[in-house]
Amino acid sequence: VTVWRAVAGANPINSTFGTYGGWELGITSTLYRDFVVGGTTIEVDGSGTFPYGRFFHSSLSGDAHTGIAKNIYNNFAYGDNLTSYPSWFAGFVNDSYIIKRTPAGATPSFTDFLTIDNAGNVGIGKTPGKTLDVDGTLQATDYYSGDGTQGITDSSSYWLCTAADCSTKCQVNIKDGLIVGCS
Repeated sequence: VTVWRAVAGANPINSTFGTYGGWELGITSTLYRDFVVGGTTIEVDGSGTFPYGRFFHSSLSGDAHTGIAKNIYNNFAYGDNLTSYPSWFAGFVNDSYIIKRTPAGATPSFTDFLTIDNAGNVGIGKTPGKTLDVDGTLQATDYYSGDGTQGITDSSSYWLCTAADCSTKCQVNIKDGLIVGCS
């Protein structure tokens, strides 16, 4: 089954078909059972479950966006109910993979949560400039250097608790990437 859409304008076939300029693909199934949609968006309403989800492939400000979205249209300006619900997008923007969100509000203002660029660099809260680039504070239960020895590389902001309840702390002393003491 193929559904076509008539486009206004001079008809390329002949005048018998009226003033339609041509035909654009609506939907079809190919010989290989591929489902093809002509357009930019597939909307899933979940039998009325609100807000709706979408899969789209579109161009926004010259950037190709291909991914899934919740409560946002493919122009990133309107949604099902922006005032009451946050909006999410996860997918490809040009040659990077991005997860972004905007809180509920009248005007969408997206924040990138996670970006993986074409070099494999990961940015959390920012566009990556290094292998791992984080805009914020990291918390870890342990750290190991590339050679398997335990340690960190900078003691200017690392503190250890010297009491079980962390009521007293000491600044970490580091030598060659290893914790050698506390002062």
